[in-house]
Amino acid sequence: MYIDVPWDTDSVPMRIDPERLGEVIESKTLKVRDEAAMLRSLLAGENGTPAFHDFLEAAAGPVLFLVNDATRPTPSGRVIEIIGDELQGRDVEFLVATGAHRVPGESELEQIFGRNIRERFLDRIHCHDARDDAELVHLGRPLAARPFG
Repeated sequence: MYIDVPWDTDSVPMRIDPERLGEVIESKTLKVRDEAAMLRSLLAGENGTPAFHDFLEAAAGPVLFLVNDATRPTPSGRVIEIIGDELQGRDVEFLVATGAHRVPGESELEQIFGRNIRERFLDRIHCHDARDDAELVHLGRPLAARPFG
């Protein structure tokens, strides 16, 4: 039996022995009539959480937004587009959290942020680079390997 496993922007076919397969769990797609209206409602605190505006007002210093790299299907650009007016005139930076993935190129940055946001915050977008030891700080190592589960 073969199962297509999503990987990066494509998928990889994996051969699996049917006797070893318990279940395949797939993510659900949430249908939203007006995505922007739903996000604005959530950011306004209409779900009982503090409003995003209040969070920004309470920030004592610069605000850093961590953004997934292009291998994750996160709508970062659409969210940043919606909060863009709130960010105007504020000290904000964006860090693309690549983990162990490579640093995204220009086309991937546009995929993550969208063209308008990419151009608007060009000098405030930074990318984590796990392969650049000069910019990383060694924090130690685990005391012992921990088994999963």
